[in-house]
Amino acid sequence: PKYIFEQKKEKRISFLDGLFSSEIAVPSFKEDNRGNRVKRFTNFQFGMSKIDSLEKEHRQFLLELISLSNSVGVTFTPNIRKDNTRITLKKSGNISYGYRIFLQTHFEKVAYFNKIFPLRYSSEKKFRFDKQLNEAIAYRKWKGTYWKHHIF
Repeated sequence: PKYIFEQKKEKRISFLDGLFSSEIAVPSFKEDNRGNRVKRFTNFQFGMSKIDSLEKEHRQFLLELISLSNSVGVTFTPNIRKDNTRITLKKSGNISYGYRIFLQTHFEKVAYFNKIFPLRYSSEKKFRFDKQLNEAIAYRKWKGTYWKHHIF
């Protein structure tokens, strides 16, 4: 809703937390598949499906979601991806496509997201998120590239 942009930061975070609790994908911390043996976060995305006739409105919603997220310090890439390979036929007869937007995967950005969003409606998702972040922290400590003051 448009009025959420006018709310205090804490309320905007609460609104986003509810949405992200159900729709955000937990990023994976794994070895880069480009052969350079560096570990990084991947697959950090927000996805929703909408019927094809509402594509314009859904894209506008995703752009507004990106803007609202930016207002609390969470950044997405500029890409909106329509997944043409995952088509769903709804009971109503409408065709539905998945749309995804991607969060930036720099370590500090993922850590900040985890810090401000408790994902209070999905404790299992929060557990998996914490596990991935702790793996990244251990890896960065091992590599000598972890400085807690850069995140928090």
